[in-house]
Amino acid sequence: MPQFISNTQEYIYYRYIDTLGGLRRSVEHVSWAELSGCLGDLGTFLPLVVALTQEVGLDLGTTLLFTGVYNIVTGLMFDIPMPVQPMKTIAAVALSGDGLTIPQIMAAGIFVSACVLVLGAAGLMGIATRLTPPPVIRGMQLGVGLALSQKGFKYVWYRDGASSEGMNSVWGLSGIFVGMFFIVFILISVYNASDANSDDVSRPTEGGASQQQRVVDQENGGEERGEGSVPVSVTVKEDTKVSVVTETDFPSSSMASQSPGDITLVSSSNRLGNGTGYGALSKIRELSEKYLLHPLYICGDKAGQACGEAKYDVQLQKTCCCGIPPSSGRHIPAALIILVVGIILSICFNPSIVNGLSMGPSKPDVIVPNGEEWKSGILRAGLPQLPLTTLNSVISVTQLANEWFPDRYSKPGSVATSVGLMNLVGCWFGAMPSCHGAGGLAAQVRFGARWGTAPVILGVIKIFLGLLFGSSLLSLLQEFPLSMLGAMLVFSGIELASVAKGQKGERGMAIMLLTAAIGLATGNISIGVAVGLACAYIVALWDHLLMLASAQRWPIFTR
Repeated sequence: MPQFISNTQEYIYYRYIDTLGGLRRSVEHVSWAELSGCLGDLGTFLPLVVALTQEVGLDLGTTLLFTGVYNIVTGLMFDIPMPVQPMKTIAAVALSGDGLTIPQIMAAGIFVSACVLVLGAAGLMGIATRLTPPPVIRGMQLGVGLALSQKGFKYVWYRDGASSEGMNSVWGLSGIFVGMFFIVFILISVYNASDANSDDVSRPTEGGASQQQRVVDQENGGEERGEGSVPVSVTVKEDTKVSVVTETDFPSSSMASQSPGDITLVSSSNRLGNGTGYGALSKIRELSEKYLLHPLYICGDKAGQACGEAKYDVQLQKTCCCGIPPSSGRHIPAALIILVVGIILSICFNPSIVNGLSMGPSKPDVIVPNGEEWKSGILRAGLPQLPLTTLNSVISVTQLANEWFPDRYSKPGSVATSVGLMNLVGCWFGAMPSCHGAGGLAAQVRFGARWGTAPVILGVIKIFLGLLFGSSLLSLLQEFPLSMLGAMLVFSGIELASVAKGQKGERGMAIMLLTAAIGLATGNISIGVAVGLACAYIVALWDHLLMLASAQRWPIFTR
């Protein structure tokens, strides 16, 4: 696969630049593992979508069509199992006591997407990622992961997944026995017995590239690593052809004749000595990075170092802290088996649901909220959803994706743009507001997905079902055993929470656990992140004061 390295922001591209190349890669990696992996996130998707369809009147057929397109586009864009999930806070508010109408839901989704799109286009997502110490991000992932596992087990143990409804029956299609059986099935079929002896740091990715050692930008003194800066070292073989082009010439026609393994260095024209094409905009950007972003990046690095993260230095190489989960050597498509068995059992226990299916797609309606619906949707659901989307759907998923797939780097700005654009189109037609998420990524990877092939396959399946059955598919989905979806959701959460094992240092561990604990206790991960950030920067300030005191040899700080 051709490799493109952008020297503008030290951005490494490991994917073809054309859509045909992405499609070709998707076809090449079609496998049972990818098919099973693409279904790994259904434990989150199906319960929310089915509940919104039943309670609020969401158009299931339209949601399937649009989310299917989202899946295909994101799979081709990022070339990793990037998930597409409903915006959970908006869904929770819509399903609460007062509820939301469909126009209010769409207004909230459009508002959140527009904000995220602006933040991503302005480069602020990359800055936010840089200023968030890794222990805080891992604490957020740990908290969200445990919350997902807890929710999954509630689907197994309680009726309709709610403790207020009482304990579930032991037997029956959605009983405790069925849920526990599939929990054990997933544990046996997905998790290898040899995992305990594996080395997370040296474990290779399944994309054919090892977890390369990460180095910082030597040209910028090891400090300035803004959005798009990828600290990944690249080993070049003797027979590898390396060429350098300017951004204005990229992509060039000569790249069409590249052989697999060839590398093209895409450099900004000012770094190659050609000042054309940039002018005042380049100068403004250079000054803002030097006098505004550079000090902020130093603060972010100091906060990370105070939490036990390795110091970024010109000569220092830093390895990924968390290896990608290995796929089972038995290649059992657990998620696919659970889905097929669940559909068969649903039909066997209630054959009448087949009569509820009708052929033909749903007719989407154009949704235009009025002023009051805009106000209510934004205040009640949009504002609470915005921090969760920023933290979990952009910052967290980007950090996790780049740890697991460093050879297919994802920019925070690109992920934010993806979230923004897909809802600014689909929400006007009644499609459920959607986003990406670290939990969905962990779920798909654990169940076997390693490439963008998985979301492409899922997108094709959604579009096919949406065109064939439309909203009538609800009659089948609402009878699907909830305990089986809960079993999948349990391990989706466990996989996300397991990234915490890469945290080093007592301080970093304490801040990570504090972030997760506060997020779980309050039911709002944003509060946990805010407390974690405050603690990290306070600790960094304290270390700085100690350093100054030691340099001045104040008696209270010296022996």
